[in-house]
Amino acid sequence: PGARDSIAVLAGGRVDVPDFGRPALTLSDLVLGQGGPTNFARGGSSLRLNPSNTFTPDDDLVLYHEIYDLLPGEAYTTTIRVERASGDGVWGRISGLFGGGGEALPELSFDGEAPPERLVQRSYTIGLGDLDPGRYRLVVQVAGQGRENEREIVFQLR
Repeated sequence: PGARDSIAVLAGGRVDVPDFGRPALTLSDLVLGQGGPTNFARGGSSLRLNPSNTFTPDDDLVLYHEIYDLLPGEAYTTTIRVERASGDGVWGRISGLFGGGGEALPELSFDGEAPPERLVQRSYTIGLGDLDPGRYRLVVQVAGQGRENEREIVFQLR
């Protein structure tokens, strides 16, 4: 058969075809910063950027992100998790397979409803005082009407 020929065989069972007419739920990159004098403002949110993503226990971490492609009035849930990050090396990846370095910490969930302009801009302030020094992964998951997406970013607590 040539490059354009194809053969497909379906022997019973169910085939789920995704709805290609509806865009996927999209999240922006996560932006981390701190309170205090600001150098980043978007929508109603402002924060002082922290490009090193390094914080102290006395800092309040400010998280900013945007959600795209929700339908006006669509209900959605945002879940934020902070977990210990496993190492970046080979040993860190291996220990992560067996539960090492993946200590789960409490998570936060918030419900919302998409505005008419279909763009949601959110910021959250997260206290770090209860965390031990180390590397952490902050994971944001957004779910709405059968669609979901997540982003993560690593930060250091000194």
